Amino acid sequence: MEPAKPRREFSVGREETGRILSEFILQRCPEAPAGFLNRLLRKGFIHVNGAPALPGTLLSAGQRVAVTLPPGAFLVAPNREVPFTILHEDEHVAVVAKPAGVITEPGIGHKLDTLLNGLMARYGEALDRLGPEHDFGLAHRLDKETSGLLVVARTAAAHSDLVAQFRRRAVEKQYVALVSGRMERDHGAVHAPLGRERHGGRAVGLLDGGATQPATTTWRVIERFADATLIAASPKTGRWRQIRLHFQAIGHPVAGDPDHGDPEANRRLSAQCGLERMFLHAERLSFIHPATGRRMSFELPLPKELRAALGRLRAPNRAPAPTAPPPRATPRGRTGRVRPERRAATAPRRGRGRRRREEGHR
Repeated sequence: MEPAKPRREFSVGREETGRILSEFILQRCPEAPAGFLNRLLRKGFIHVNGAPALPGTLLSAGQRVAVTLPPGAFLVAPNREVPFTILHEDEHVAVVAKPAGVITEPGIGHKLDTLLNGLMARYGEALDRLGPEHDFGLAHRLDKETSGLLVVARTAAAHSDLVAQFRRRAVEKQYVALVSGRMERDHGAVHAPLGRERHGGRAVGLLDGGATQPATTTWRVIERFADATLIAASPKTGRWRQIRLHFQAIGHPVAGDPDHGDPEANRRLSAQCGLERMFLHAERLSFIHPATGRRMSFELPLPKELRAALGRLRAPNRAPAPTAPPPRATPRGRTGRVRPERRAATAPRRGRGRRRREEGHR
């Protein structure tokens, strides 16, 4: 079968002179499974200076490497088994609910089971055209252990617009978290610079230091328990693991957090209420539609395992809630009943959550 036009093209840099083609391709196409790339090499779908090349070809500076694909194939492997729920889709954007336990995009050890693999099964042609230059449509991400709402672009123009909205802080996000310890104040803000660096191939969060950037998270108490507090948190910046690192910094780490949590508190909560995952959920998302200019707002209730944990916490000894919390970050509205945990694992489907409101762009 004749290969299609190149999907990816790279120029070999001086520092890459002498590298083997197979290693070069694995590094330049991290989103693709290694086995798939090796098959493309063996079948002549990867070219150097316009001609098919063998996996062991030694590269020279200035050479052009092109990756072509058979018709219907994508570098990011489609996988209909990845669970997620669609709340809204049109020709420009899609809003989806990601369950806890699903990684947002491919990385080391995860080339087939991420949200992006599931999105490729539904929007493959559009997302493949966007490619890594537009992050395959991903405008933001959620940690593996976090559940909740994500907006995905389906065109280059929509992706650029959404990224610009995040940068100028026009996107509104609200998370619900259970944090360790009893927070006495009803509301507040955390102002602490954040960053990350790699140690032994693993990303590590930074608080302060030269590699950090300013970060702010506002919060308010929803409900208090004897040794835990349910809060609503709104990150005003988009740093890596911002909510998790900020609440660790003030001595109230997110319950169930495997990396930044309090191990003893996590064990205690697990025994007390059966909490077996990190209690962090992206509950609300509001952005300006890239094509219509209208603000769109979505809300996703807590998944059943988090509701069940709260129910067990409330049963023995419920502490009083704050008397006068500040207003919510977004207006009240009708709440969709989206339950991603009940979704069949075979294919994404439209959720029963509905868009809460739509208003004219100022």
